[in-house]
Amino acid sequence: MRMSEFEGAEEVSMFVKFVKEKHLDDLLSGKLYMNNIKYFIDLERKEKVKGMGDKREAGFVIKPDKMYFLNTETNNVIGKPVNVNAEIIRRHEHSPKVPVFCFTKFSAKDFVYYKENEECITFKLDIGEDSKRMFEFGDKAVILAPGFREKVIEASKKHNKAVKMKEVEYHSFDKVDTEKEELFEQESPEMFFWKSDEFSYQRETRLILPYHFVESQYTFEIGSLKDSTVISTEDFFEKSAIIADKS
Repeated sequence: MRMSEFEGAEEVSMFVKFVKEKHLDDLLSGKLYMNNIKYFIDLERKEKVKGMGDKREAGFVIKPDKMYFLNTETNNVIGKPVNVNAEIIRRHEHSPKVPVFCFTKFSAKDFVYYKENEECITFKLDIGEDSKRMFEFGDKAVILAPGFREKVIEASKKHNKAVKMKEVEYHSFDKVDTEKEELFEQESPEMFFWKSDEFSYQRETRLILPYHFVESQYTFEIGSLKDSTVISTEDFFEKSAIIADKS
């Protein structure tokens, strides 16, 4: 039985940043290291690193199943349509320069009933085979303290930079979504939170600076995160649990 099935526990969640140990001190000091969107596009396109990289980042994806030859003078179609398995990615000029900080949100549905006694109920983290794919992000799991969101908001005011933080939406891109197409045409920051459902195992939440453009990286300082909990990624998936007090 999942924690999300218990009344009153549906909205329980946990923010976790997986990092390599060499980056741990910077993170705990509140320095959020942000690569720009182009970095993740290039990881897949040039270095063939899929998962951490994604060639569709900040793009509007169209998957035509047929293409036609056109006479541009008469505007008439020439010959029969050609069946294709293609993907067209539209992207705005400045989108690749937007910096992004990625982390993971584990929700109530990721925890299962484990045990209980007279005082409390324990729910254990269980995301099945998805956990094996998380190790690519780092050997340390930083469970971000509850005040993380508030620190981001305060830093936004202090540095006079607009921020947007929300969960990623995963889609198949098999059909044109007219609502999302309209948002894309408006250059809405929402487009930075659309990813292929093949990456849904990542349970990604993002922080972006939608109107700040950088050539490579940016460090967004939000203040100390040393009240966060740090454990190894292995221990995180093997031992993490939430205890709910019955009183």
